Amino acid sequence: MQDRDFAIEATKWFLAPPALDSLVPEMSATREALALSAVRDLAAAFFENISAVLQTVGIPVTLASSAAHGSHWQRIHSAERIRSLKLSAFETEDDLALQERRDTLAHEVASRRMSEFVESKEGRDATAADACRFLISSLKSSKLKAAATELLLQGEVLAWSSLEGLARDLLEFILNREPKRIAALMADPAARQRIPARMTLEEMATFNFNLTSCLGTLVVAQQDLSDIKSIRTLIPALLGGDGSVTVSLGEEVCGICPSDVILSCTGEGL
Repeated sequence: MQDRDFAIEATKWFLAPPALDSLVPEMSATREALALSAVRDLAAAFFENISAVLQTVGIPVTLASSAAHGSHWQRIHSAERIRSLKLSAFETEDDLALQERRDTLAHEVASRRMSEFVESKEGRDATAADACRFLISSLKSSKLKAAATELLLQGEVLAWSSLEGLARDLLEFILNREPKRIAALMADPAARQRIPARMTLEEMATFNFNLTSCLGTLVVAQQDLSDIKSIRTLIPALLGGDGSVTVSLGEEVCGICPSDVILSCTGEGL
C-alpha cells in the first residue's frame, strides 16, 4: 500500500481531529459579531463542547502520532549516541565526565536533527504514514476494531448533543428575553405543531403566573429540540423572519443524529 492508501484506510476508522477554527472559519467571526454577551457565551460553550468532542474522538490518532514521533526520535537519537562514541576523553577527563559529554552532544545534535526532520515535508509525511500504519495494525484485533467504531459513534452522539443544547439554550434565552417572539412560532404552521399549545395551571403556578421572563423555560421544558426536524423548524421560524439567521444542517443522518451539523445565528437582534 502507498502512504495515501494507508491514510484513506486509517481515516475510515479513526478521526484525525482538525482545528475547529480551520474546520468552520466563519464561526469564529460569527461568534465575535454577536451583540449580546449571553449569546456569545452560548456560542463559546458550543465551541468548547465541539472542541472536546474532537479531542476525545481523536485520541487514537493523537496516540499513534505520538508513537510515530517517538519512533523517529529514537532512531535519530540512537544514531547520534553511536556517533558520540567517537569522542575521546580529554587528558583531565574521567570516564563519567566523558560519558556525560557524549550524552549531552548526542542529545543536542539529535534534537536539532529531529526539529529539522519534523519541519520538513519528508518528515511530516513519514510520521503521518507511520501513524496510519500503527492505526491500521491495531485493527487486526477485533476488540480494538469494535472500540474504534464505538468511539466514532459516541463522538457523533456528543456532537449532536452539543448542537441540541445550543439550539435549546438559544430558544429559551430568546423567548425569556422577548416573549412576544412566540407569535412568530405560532404564525408558522410547522413550528406551531412543535410547541406546547396549552399550559396547565400547575405549570404556570411554577412561575407565579408571570411568564414575561420565563416563557422560554416553559417551552423548552415541553419541547427539548431533541430531533433535527424540530431544530430546522423552530430556529428559523423564531429568528429567520428578518433574514438574519442562517441554519445549515448536513443532510446525512445516522438515526436522529446528523454526521455534520452547523448552526450559526447572526444579526443585530442577537
